[in-house]
Amino acid sequence: MTAEIISDAQSKFNATIDHLNSELAVIRSSQTTPSLIEDLPVNAYDGSFPLKELAAISVPDSNVLLIQPWDQTIVTDIEEAIQNSKLGLKPAVDGTNIRLNIPALSQERREEYVRRVSQLCEEAKVSIRNVRQDKMKSVDGLEVDSLISEDERDRAKKQVQDLVEEYNQKVENIKAAKETSLMEL
Repeated sequence: MTAEIISDAQSKFNATIDHLNSELAVIRSSQTTPSLIEDLPVNAYDGSFPLKELAAISVPDSNVLLIQPWDQTIVTDIEEAIQNSKLGLKPAVDGTNIRLNIPALSQERREEYVRRVSQLCEEAKVSIRNVRQDKMKSVDGLEVDSLISEDERDRAKKQVQDLVEEYNQKVENIKAAKETSLMEL
């Protein structure tokens, strides 16, 4: 019974880390990567699709993203989606391709992104804490219902706490790596 609780906690912690990584992927760093725009919603074909499902995205130069739509009829839809996004990028259409020149980040913008990274990491830690509280209550409930002994309860609580510490450390490592990436010139 406690193994199920611990397994569930671990899967929820993994989901939190995955969510954090996906949130951080859209925060620009000093390196230009397709992840900056690949999940950008594009209104095409009477629906909304992530850009990565409609085009190939590559990095031909250190500060340029090249978007090559698979269907040339949606070039204007993609251009419109980029212009309407909060990324502040100006698409340049050259025939069937779209080029995005990615300007270097200012120091002020870098610091703003570092604050956003800290905020997202804190939200991840809060999520981990909430799962911890829930699982600790579940373990206590098993002991109250006499389904496990006091020793089993203490072991299960220690396992949950060890997982919490492990995943909080993962969040800290992710945060440090992203902050380092942001502050590189």
